[in-house]
Amino acid sequence: MILQIDRGNTRLKWRLREDRRDVAHGAIPNDEVYSSLSSILAGQSIQHIFIVSVLGEAQDRTFADWAVKEFGVMPRFARAESKCAGVTNGYAFPERLGVDRWLAMLASYTRVNGSCVVVDCGSAITVDLLDQQGVHHGGYIAPGIAAMQRALSINTQGVKVQGGVMSTGLAPGRDTVSAVAAAQLAMMVGLVQQAIQQLSLIENSAFPPALLFTGGDGSLLAKFFNTAVFVPDLVLDGLELIFSAD
Repeated sequence: MILQIDRGNTRLKWRLREDRRDVAHGAIPNDEVYSSLSSILAGQSIQHIFIVSVLGEAQDRTFADWAVKEFGVMPRFARAESKCAGVTNGYAFPERLGVDRWLAMLASYTRVNGSCVVVDCGSAITVDLLDQQGVHHGGYIAPGIAAMQRALSINTQGVKVQGGVMSTGLAPGRDTVSAVAAAQLAMMVGLVQQAIQQLSLIENSAFPPALLFTGGDGSLLAKFFNTAVFVPDLVLDGLELIFSAD
């Protein structure tokens, strides 16, 4: 069995794989990771653990120590590289690109074999541009829904929105809550539209690039684009791709 893990800022996604097929999968809040995984995976025979993490070296070491104690397996952590799977990293210092973005790009390019815009809607919203040859032309990073709402609540007196309020349309709101929710969605849609336009200009192409979404809010945002594809495990697909030779 292979255990694949995506450690994000708010939750951990995992899937257990055998012969490239899902055996089980799920998501766990970060404050419940160790107890929940111990219970869920009890009795499983795990030979490999592959991890993509954005939490930093200290937390990665803690998790690795726990995994060795719990399963007798030393995890392997994905890292952003200059080139992999036909994709060329657009950062001057490739290792500084977020590894979750890198893996989502690898999986997207492998999936469409051509130019694409890759959108990950999680704690942050990231949008990355890949041309027909797999060259990364940079991207955009914006606050996610919860972060936008926290910023408004902290920095304003009259705009207080509690919880993950999300609009289902782009029409202007007629109360404070719906106005905030509609604005958040409109900003995200506009950001993706800008990325599509930029990549079309870079490639001087009349044909729009493929558009792939992932992340917790990705399925909602994808509905506003006719050609969009929502791939919930895009980052884990990239993780499997870089370790597939093992």
